[in-house]
Amino acid sequence: MVAVNEVIYAHHLKFDDRRSKNGAFWILHDDSNPTVNAKLQRLGFRYKAPRGWWKE
Repeated sequence: MVAVNEVIYAHHLKFDDRRSKNGAFWILHDDSNPTVNAKLQRLGFRYKAPRGWWKE
């Protein structure tokens, strides 16, 4: 999760961690920034409009 935290803090992203409730880790950001998109995709995140990026 270190790499994820680096992306979150470098780009000032909001997140919602629902893994303790058998949910996913969400990054609450749209897909308008190609740089952020590429980084999150490399980390295994998938995009779901309109909420944001998620990973279980």
